[in-house]
Amino acid sequence: MASTVQTAIVGSQAAVRHARFSGVSVRAPRSRANSRANSRLNASYKVTFKIPGEDDITIDCPEDTYMLDAFEEAETGFELPSSCRAGSCSSCLGLLEGGTVDQDEQSFLDEEQMGQGYILTCVAYPQSDCVVATDKESDLY
Repeated sequence: MASTVQTAIVGSQAAVRHARFSGVSVRAPRSRANSRANSRLNASYKVTFKIPGEDDITIDCPEDTYMLDAFEEAETGFELPSSCRAGSCSSCLGLLEGGTVDQDEQSFLDEEQMGQGYILTCVAYPQSDCVVATDKESDLY
């Protein structure tokens, strides 16, 4: 059985980009930061979370960090709803009221829902300063 492994060196770490064993292809997930080599270094955006019944909370969110992760890392004292952390459910659903995000990794929302501004904060990367109304799961049902 022939096997081929291609690697890419990132800093001091080697990352397996593609492995082929017995004719089966496996792709390892790439770091978001590494896939955006031509983007600005360390870009960060202001993301404001509008939590029902609470004051708005604004955090800094690097462009290569999921909004939900950045919120948790900011230690705001609040917990946003979440479940799968893979973009395949609606627990972390938010409504984007301003700004732009990249949520290509999500698999739950359809084109119409995304067109209405719904995002999954667990897999949404900010591409500008953003305003997100949280706790919107009940809007879908």
